[in-house]
Amino acid sequence: MKQQIKCPHCKKLFPIEESLKHEAEEFRKKLQKVEEQKSKEDSQKDLRMTSTKELNTMLNKFVKAESYEAAARIRDELSRRK
Repeated sequence: MKQQIKCPHCKKLFPIEESLKHEAEEFRKKLQKVEEQKSKEDSQKDLRMTSTKELNTMLNKFVKAESYEAAARIRDELSRRK
């Protein structure tokens, strides 16, 4: 019988040979989430440094392009300024 290791993240059992691949994949997912969060924080800092007039222009462009997530971030920044 092959030995198995329990993943501390998802609690699944994996054969030893596959456990390292699985652990690397879990680490990659975690790193990707951290990078995405950092990117969102950086974009928020950039929005804070953008003029209200520019934000309104960007908001209109994003709405026309149906990029609603980006438009919502700009809308939130404009609301924060009021």
